[in-house]
Amino acid sequence: MKKQSFDFKETGFFGTLFNDFISQKESLRPFYTSLESLDLESFNIDLDKRDALVATLQEQSKGIQLSSKSIYNLNLLKEKNTLTVTTGHQLNLMGGPLFFTYKILSTIKACEEYAKEFTKYNFVPVYWMATEDHDFEEINHFFLFGKKYSWTKDVENKAVGDLGLEDLQLFLTEITDIPDNIKKCYLESKTLKEAHLKLVNELFGAYGILILDANTRDLKKSFIDFAIKEINNQVVYNQVNISNTLLTNLRYKTQVSPRECNLFYQKEGTRYRIEVKEEQVHLIGAEEIFSKTDFIALINNNPSLISQNVLTRPLYQQQILPNIAYVGGPGEIAYWLQLKGLFESQSFAFPILIPRFFALYLPEYVQVKMDKAGLQIEQLFQAFETIKQEILLNDTEGVALLKTIDAQFENYKNGVLDSLKNQLNLSLQSFAEGSMTRIEKEHQNISKRVKKEIEARNSIKIDRIKNIFDTLFPEGELQERHESLFTFAINEPNFVEEVYNLLNPFEYKFQVLSHE
Repeated sequence: MKKQSFDFKETGFFGTLFNDFISQKESLRPFYTSLESLDLESFNIDLDKRDALVATLQEQSKGIQLSSKSIYNLNLLKEKNTLTVTTGHQLNLMGGPLFFTYKILSTIKACEEYAKEFTKYNFVPVYWMATEDHDFEEINHFFLFGKKYSWTKDVENKAVGDLGLEDLQLFLTEITDIPDNIKKCYLESKTLKEAHLKLVNELFGAYGILILDANTRDLKKSFIDFAIKEINNQVVYNQVNISNTLLTNLRYKTQVSPRECNLFYQKEGTRYRIEVKEEQVHLIGAEEIFSKTDFIALINNNPSLISQNVLTRPLYQQQILPNIAYVGGPGEIAYWLQLKGLFESQSFAFPILIPRFFALYLPEYVQVKMDKAGLQIEQLFQAFETIKQEILLNDTEGVALLKTIDAQFENYKNGVLDSLKNQLNLSLQSFAEGSMTRIEKEHQNISKRVKKEIEARNSIKIDRIKNIFDTLFPEGELQERHESLFTFAINEPNFVEEVYNLLNPFEYKFQVLSHE
């Protein structure tokens, strides 16, 4: 496998904020941490937190076959000079789109590179499972060879990690293309979080990834002090809105708008959004109302009742992990940029933001089609209509015919009008001009018909290129945001390893991957 690099702007798929972050635009620098200004020790956590983290990871890995590298990393995490690099993802079926793979491999490779640069420290990769997320419609499907497979289930505001799998298991047994070792992750699990943990371990365990479900009482103890601040003082709302105003003044569109309270309450697997009204805490969607005093006492006694939203999860993450960097895509980078002021207000160290690996993979059969169609890799980020027009313009015979028709019509029109120019009968001139207008319409109709014939003559080449674009950009999206890993890994068992081998986590370019 080889790669060819492109600037993100060249692809046309990325927004201004992300492009400016990649180019390190000066006006954005106050919103993130640079490697040069990094104080590694500021990311460390105290021994009690480290012990709780290791104990949680050990408990959650029971019953799965950890690789020797993962066991080694888990033991390293006990050491005070061990730091982490983290990425996170929803519990999408089969991992969801291909970028799930790219995020995890980027995280693993970033640890390897940091270990070379900061030799006094160890670095281990952590995958954060979003087990508390309740957006079932976002995770209940995957695409395999262009076909969408969906898991239907009656779910309302349930934390997806706790969902049972009985109906999913029946559904998966009917999909014959999925490898048995991958199906096994779901068929031998009771909940989605158990299955997803096994899936990530099966795919990436050999590289030493540690997989964390942070929805535990012991870990959430560290978050309660901030949760109380959020309930009493609207900390996130106040600080993030300051950042949002600054970003808006720079003409950027912000990713997330904070609520007045950015917490959920978990009860029996269901999440309820918290609203604070005067001295009362209301659970939206439930009938319960608490006084602030009673609610704070309740969560102090049972920290696992509190669940974070997209803006408070990063704070929780940085409190329980010795985390130096977060690996994410454009959307994640965008909302992290909104958070630096919040982190500083709470004296929390703000991690390095690492854009994940981005790629378009060209299977061998697509490369063959591109060769037949004469389509170059550099043309893949042009609009299809642009390429189509280039093909038609390269039909020299057709272009020459159109030019001849245009020239002959102009000569005829000008000749008729010139011959009548000096006639005394002005009405005759007007009649001739009107006739020329009608003839011009016929000329346009003839030209349209000729263009259709030229297009039909080139239809095989045009259709080939359209097919290539539909394959590589399904539904107009980047391949990595649509197709699952298994669309490629089923026929190419070494796909993950080959991507791992060529991935440079700090080369911030869009890559096109192809075969030698």
